[in-house]
Amino acid sequence: MAVGILVNQLVHSKQIDRLEITTEPTKRYTVNSSGNVTFDFSGAVVTAIYKDGVTQVVTPTWSPTSTSITNNDEEKSVTAYATFRGVSVPLVLNVANPVTSIAITSQPTTRTYTVNSSGNATYSFTGAVITATLTNGTTKTVSPEWTPTTGSITDTSTTKTETVTATYGGQDDTTTMTLNNPLSSLAITTQPTTRTYKQNTSFSSAGAVVRATYTNSKTANVAATWSPTTLSTVGNSITVTASYTNGGVTKTATTTVVVKFLPLTYQQVSYVQNTSDVYVDTGFTPNQNTRVTARLRWTNITNTYPGGFGAAQNYNSRAFETYVYSNTVNWNFYNKTYGADGSLGYTGVAVNTTYRIDANKNVYTIKNDSGTTLKTITATNGTFTAPYTLYLFSTHRATPLYGRVRFYDTVKIYDNGTLVRNMVPCYRVSDSVTGFYDTVNSKFYSRSGLTKGGDVNTVV
Repeated sequence: MAVGILVNQLVHSKQIDRLEITTEPTKRYTVNSSGNVTFDFSGAVVTAIYKDGVTQVVTPTWSPTSTSITNNDEEKSVTAYATFRGVSVPLVLNVANPVTSIAITSQPTTRTYTVNSSGNATYSFTGAVITATLTNGTTKTVSPEWTPTTGSITDTSTTKTETVTATYGGQDDTTTMTLNNPLSSLAITTQPTTRTYKQNTSFSSAGAVVRATYTNSKTANVAATWSPTTLSTVGNSITVTASYTNGGVTKTATTTVVVKFLPLTYQQVSYVQNTSDVYVDTGFTPNQNTRVTARLRWTNITNTYPGGFGAAQNYNSRAFETYVYSNTVNWNFYNKTYGADGSLGYTGVAVNTTYRIDANKNVYTIKNDSGTTLKTITATNGTFTAPYTLYLFSTHRATPLYGRVRFYDTVKIYDNGTLVRNMVPCYRVSDSVTGFYDTVNSKFYSRSGLTKGGDVNTVV
């Protein structure tokens, strides 16, 4: 025992060269919610190395034994010293103040995007403020990692909400981005089955295929709204519009249809004329309240009394008729003739010159085709009913007065102001028979010996 004590005294009397930490204690620490931490050196082994090379495990004094983080630093390094008999050795300790949560306290400036033609959009997080809360309760603004940084719409959806995540220090928070894929165009890829209509009938979109194209270049066939639904305008190229709305965006596409004044079984023509002694019987018996309007020309006046239209007992009895006599247009009304016999007609009528005639009760007006009045005749009025129905291309007497006449546009017949005939030059499509279609009574009037002009499509 005395020898051991002596040896120990001898060792301690030697001069220490240095200390070495031969077994390190815990080197990483985390502060508590107050920001403090106490170091634990219990596992450390410190060895003293003497000048003569002798070593000895010693029990040093450690300093400091604690520290704190009071600001928003996430970590700091602390140098602790092990000291024995005036000799010290340093040990670097790492102290952490971890992030416990993050929050997006200000949203990114832009959160709504329109995808490109490939369906993609790149997000910008400019303007976002992310606040991190640390273990010691302090906070700070941080720059997180965002995922994803791009979004996409790969179908025909017009909008999509996508979640994006901000991550920092092992913590995260989320927000949303809105992607828009607006409708960019509309096209009619297959035309409607029906392309020709009667005026004032309903448009049918049956057979039509309408395709929508979106900003991302994706397409889809859609159910469009069509206008007009009723085709009231006559023409050979009437615009019909297909409209489709999706995502608040409306696009349109157009097509054209033919809208006819007459039923589709009849084709309107520019004129009908006779080339022989034929007439068309309108089936209407004129009287003192009759009015006839016509645009016509005499194509030949070699007959003795080439008629235009009308009916009469005779030129001075129960008459409502017009014809040519000695190059003068005669107008016979009631019981008197107004023409060559009475020097009151329009003198100078020319073959193949178009005139506009308005025989309105007892007032007869003839104009040139430009609308300039050539003659107005006011006849003595009286009550009468013609003995025959009114003819076109002739006047209807016991022996008709045939003319050679071309009727344009329409012949309108009124009874005391009411339209009772609207005779439209046309031909029947099924067999090309030429005549007039009366739109008032939906009746076709025809006779052999009539010829026609070219196809037209106008309201008359």
